[in-house]
Amino acid sequence: MNPSDKYEQIKDIKRLNPVELEAMVLHHKQQIKDIAEHLLELKQFVTMQQQPTKLFGPNLVGVLNAAGFYKKEAWVGLTGVEINHIFAANVGHPERMMKEVEAKLKEKNG
Repeated sequence: MNPSDKYEQIKDIKRLNPVELEAMVLHHKQQIKDIAEHLLELKQFVTMQQQPTKLFGPNLVGVLNAAGFYKKEAWVGLTGVEINHIFAANVGHPERMMKEVEAKLKEKNG
């Protein structure tokens, strides 16, 4: 990124009144939450695809779950502080923000 582009973005943010700035922050926070939810849905889909239901039927999965196999660990999301940090570090860069959210969720959830 060109340093002058960064300066222009900061100038644009400074022109916003407090209400507009707060609305923008809330919008980006919601985008981060939506991305996190979407990644969770994708993880659940991939996990479902890896279970042997197609080969052995759904009953085997129930038996294996009862025996302690295929236990799903609780999903760990982002805290408000983490969301604020990611937003602040990536204002005006939604693609970079999305990659950082994804990396943080992968770090927390393996």
